[in-house]
Amino acid sequence: MKKFVCLLLTCFIFLAGSPKVEATTVESSESSSEPSFTAEQSTAIESTTQESDTTATTEKEGIQLHFSMLFGESWTTSIDEQQPLLGIKASLSDQHLQTIPNGITYALETTDGKQLKATNGETLHFKEHTLKNISFTLSNELAENYTIKYRVYSDEEQWSEWKNDGQLAEKSDQATHIKTIDALLEKKKENQTQTSTSEIEETPVEPERVPSVFYESHIKDLGWQAPVKDGAISGTTGKKLRLEGIKITLEPSELSGGISYRTHVKDIGWQNYVTDGVMAGTTGKKLQIEAIQMKLTGEYAEKFDVYYQAHSAQFGWLDWAKNDQIAGTTGFSFDMQAIRIKLVPKDGTAPGATDHPVMVAPKLSYQTHVQKIGWQNYVKNGTTSGTTGQNLSIEALRVKLEQPALSVGASYRAHVKDIGWQSYVNNGLTAGTTGKKLQVEAVQLKLTGEYAEKFDIYYQVHAANFGWLDWAKNDQIAGTTGFSFGIQAIRIKLVVKGQAAPGAVKKPAIKTPKLMTQAHVGGIGWQPADTSGKIVGTTGKKRQLEALKFSIPNSDLSGSIQYNSHIKNIGWQGFVANGALSGTTGRNLQIEAVQLRLTGDLKKYYDIYYRAHVQSFGWLGWTKNGEKAGTSAYGYRMEALEVKLIQKGKYTPPLSKSYQQNDYADKLKKVQHLLNTKYNSSSLGIYVMPANGTGSASINPNTEFVAASTGKLPGIYYTQKKLNSGAMKLSQPLLYTPQVNSFSGAYSPAGAGIMPKYADYQFYTVQTVLRNTIKYSDNVGANFLGYYSANQYDKPFLNEINALTGRNWTSWTLRASAKQNAQLIQAIYKLGGVANQYLQDTVYDDQRIPKYLPVKVGHKIGDVDDYRHDVAIVYAKKPYILSVMTKNYVSYETISILSKDIYDIMK
Repeated sequence: MKKFVCLLLTCFIFLAGSPKVEATTVESSESSSEPSFTAEQSTAIESTTQESDTTATTEKEGIQLHFSMLFGESWTTSIDEQQPLLGIKASLSDQHLQTIPNGITYALETTDGKQLKATNGETLHFKEHTLKNISFTLSNELAENYTIKYRVYSDEEQWSEWKNDGQLAEKSDQATHIKTIDALLEKKKENQTQTSTSEIEETPVEPERVPSVFYESHIKDLGWQAPVKDGAISGTTGKKLRLEGIKITLEPSELSGGISYRTHVKDIGWQNYVTDGVMAGTTGKKLQIEAIQMKLTGEYAEKFDVYYQAHSAQFGWLDWAKNDQIAGTTGFSFDMQAIRIKLVPKDGTAPGATDHPVMVAPKLSYQTHVQKIGWQNYVKNGTTSGTTGQNLSIEALRVKLEQPALSVGASYRAHVKDIGWQSYVNNGLTAGTTGKKLQVEAVQLKLTGEYAEKFDIYYQVHAANFGWLDWAKNDQIAGTTGFSFGIQAIRIKLVVKGQAAPGAVKKPAIKTPKLMTQAHVGGIGWQPADTSGKIVGTTGKKRQLEALKFSIPNSDLSGSIQYNSHIKNIGWQGFVANGALSGTTGRNLQIEAVQLRLTGDLKKYYDIYYRAHVQSFGWLGWTKNGEKAGTSAYGYRMEALEVKLIQKGKYTPPLSKSYQQNDYADKLKKVQHLLNTKYNSSSLGIYVMPANGTGSASINPNTEFVAASTGKLPGIYYTQKKLNSGAMKLSQPLLYTPQVNSFSGAYSPAGAGIMPKYADYQFYTVQTVLRNTIKYSDNVGANFLGYYSANQYDKPFLNEINALTGRNWTSWTLRASAKQNAQLIQAIYKLGGVANQYLQDTVYDDQRIPKYLPVKVGHKIGDVDDYRHDVAIVYAKKPYILSVMTKNYVSYETISILSKDIYDIMK
């Protein structure tokens, strides 16, 4: 459609009393396909009336229609092809240009169902491309003598028919919206009116003419704009350009007084009032105006109200202020960007809504009740309340929100230990508890009423063990649930809608993770995935587990669950994670063992516990965090698995033997065959077993022999255990007194060793006597251990040794079997420490068990009369225990040879 003139801003219609004058307007054909307004309409009418013989009568009685449309940001009478139609306004005035109160009413409907109505110059705003229909209606008094006619032009490039006096002018059926409007005012023919002579002669009281108000703004990057008047926009919108200065004047008249105004400027505050065209604000300083006040003085103030409306950054157009009210914002540092000003007859209708002309920053304050401290003082927007680094929990919370111009405020609730979520409370009331020692673990806050329309409330908590979490907003949960971790501090901040959050918002709360398990069972297939902690697999049905899946979906904690399966004929597959399949399906291959572990923050705060139900064994013991559960080298199927995700520090299942490994089974069978066929003698007691694991091979394992110096093993074990626990220290001095060699069960000081044979009342360290006892088989050293460490072989010592060896001794006896000595040296091996180092460095390493072995050996020998013994830890690829007890003068060489024969099998 060509760009065209759609309507003159003011359509002057001067109507004469002569019956020959029917309408003072110029129309074009209604059949035209394009708008056919006459841009010179007003001029033509004006010249016509001036040439008429009834000019004076027309000026006295003429009524004027003022109708304009808002395209984009500009009020005009011509359609703007580049801008959409966004608003309309209309009014009537008499021959003195005084507005006729309630003279015209206009209504419209939009395509989204909104219905709007206004009178006498009030603006109707609507969204672009949504105008559906419109109607105009004159007041009853004016309708007796005048008709309002109007039509609309839609986006299908077609005018509607003319409508009049309240009828609907609508877009065409195929059109989507109205693009422009044409409106005319006509005087009715004389025979259409019933006006009496007395009514015609009656002279109404003319209302006071409203003077114009002119104003211009100084804008960032643009400078001074051209003056505008009477409600037009000065400044900019949508361009983020601050308004820095303003000048306001009134149309000259005979009235006394004028207009006075002042601005609130960034970094300055409220300036002094200025008047009648003097600049308020600043230029050249890059300082924004944030709010404004203006008032009329003198006779102007008696007859008129001044209305003004501010467009503020973030909030847009606020409502209209009047007569020295504040318009704009305070407390936000938001710039004004545009303004409208309009004079209205005293106590007349406002140009628009007047509820909220100013937006004042709300006053947010909050306080917390802290464990061992009590109520802290209130703090303000964004400040930390509570404590950090002191391990003190918040027990209660109060939040206050004050802004007199807005209704309602803040609502909030707390999740409290042993209680759960409480009900919401409002401004200043207590959420949580006091005097009950119950920590708050999570909170929710929300705004209500008009606050919720204009602001977001953000809040951030410092949780025990996690520290500061991310920011939550508008009723999101902040804190933890299911952990029993208290909140220790909180920050709360109000943010204007649309502005950025005060910080990261990804993880404001951490909830308890849930473990999802699923198993593929032989003969059944996949069982349903489960998060309730049920056992996966079956028991009592002899069905094998074939595949497993584990995951922790939607976890707020970083990390994953990883798992590994040992499969028949395959072995360990390797770890997979997060729901991936471990095992096989469709191949009839049983799972025999598993490992599970956690990573990331899941590992930091949780342990993964699990136990296996295995063929022939039933339920094995609990294990955790990557250890093996199940069996190896038995060929036994795993039938079920129980898995628990348990927070660190909470109750856990007791750990016990979770994995049955049969690595030595075949080797021990061969050793047993060797012993049976080559070393089956009553002079020998031999016991072979894994250093870690089960199973054994033996000859005369329980036959007791005179222990000789192998009887020093209990004292060595007991001392190393005390060193491990801190009950003794290597540097601890021990005094050599006669009692060291004279208590019941003491060795003869005259026997083996390098220490003095008689008490010298000198101090010897624990390290010295322990090393000498092992390296030199020192009798005095052993007596030191027996006297000071074993407390002269008292009852606690005997009970400990009995539990290790299966003995039932009530007093110390220097006798031992091959099995008992094997159990003792295995216990020493598992303790670690210096005893194991000393056992690998003795003066007897070139004889008996170590002589022909190519690996390290830690051992303890013993000789007395015809008894010759050696007990050793053989550090083969997989360490094993070898205990050899002999009598009847079995040679050292025999012990060396049988040790090499056994090693050749166990290596």
